[in-house]
Amino acid sequence: MAYKSLTSITVSDIESVGISTEVASAFHRRLKEIIATHGAGTPATWHNITNTILTPDLPFSFHQMLYYACYIDFGPDPPAWIPDPECALSTNVGQLLERRGKEFLGSAYKDPISSFSDFQKFSVSNPEVFWKNVLDEMNISFSTPPECILRENLPGESSLTHPGGQWLPGASINPAKNCLVENAKRSLNDTAIIWRDEHHDDLPVLRRHGDVFERTVKGYYHAHGRADDTMNLGGIKVSSVEIERLCNGVDSSILETAAIGVPPSGGGPEQLVVAVVFKNPSTTTQDLHQLRISFNSALQKKLNPLFRVSRVVSLPSLPRTASNKVMRRVLRQQLSENNQSSKI
Repeated sequence: MAYKSLTSITVSDIESVGISTEVASAFHRRLKEIIATHGAGTPATWHNITNTILTPDLPFSFHQMLYYACYIDFGPDPPAWIPDPECALSTNVGQLLERRGKEFLGSAYKDPISSFSDFQKFSVSNPEVFWKNVLDEMNISFSTPPECILRENLPGESSLTHPGGQWLPGASINPAKNCLVENAKRSLNDTAIIWRDEHHDDLPVLRRHGDVFERTVKGYYHAHGRADDTMNLGGIKVSSVEIERLCNGVDSSILETAAIGVPPSGGGPEQLVVAVVFKNPSTTTQDLHQLRISFNSALQKKLNPLFRVSRVVSLPSLPRTASNKVMRRVLRQQLSENNQSSKI
């Protein structure tokens, strides 16, 4: 299909894709204003079209019309997206190039966007320099440094074991140390991954992935288990760790807690049971009842008003794996078998 240039598009062309005359006229006036200010085919032209004209509810054919009209002189493969300079400077690559672009590319360096292709060629022709800088930027610490970045296969050496060569030969690394140790770019409060519903960045965090560790005042790490170990409470998925974090702060007598979703004996939705280990084990049933009320208050105020703790049970300790993670699966089985008892 042949597309017109932006300057050739008429109100009738816009109407032909299913847009009313009144709206098409307004779009055409705005399009002429953008062309007058930014030209008929520049990145700024497309940026303004997408920000002030196009919306997801408009016909896709209208999006295509303006897109190919804007890039009609670009060639057979126009760009899907061009970053603006401010966004480019906020990226890790942009910041690296701003600091060391002239060192890598000499006088050819202009800015992160214009010089990106040259930087890509530099990375291929200078792998030792490029990858050493990437590893430094990521603050990767080797237990045993590599002999080099890339060792090419010797003549006669099989390429099946290391196709294209061997990367970082002789190196060894401690992943846990690189993940947990603080450095210039990472603090103890940093979040590894946060998951939200797409297009809803203002919503609360839905899930936190990975293992959750707490650093104690003495510098030790306390393993809490999987952050995405979730339960279904009345159709709402929630992480056990999120509940436990609130419960642990309810009373100073609590050493630690474990939140478990337990199916009731008669069937139905999971019930929230909180296992508690106290600093002082002499706890009465009345104390547990009051603690359940306090847990409910904290969860409903700070997490979800629909959450309710069905039972609180006291344990001398929580079952843990060899790596010290809480075995919630074992607790769930024990609590299910003793569903009518207040203690395991």
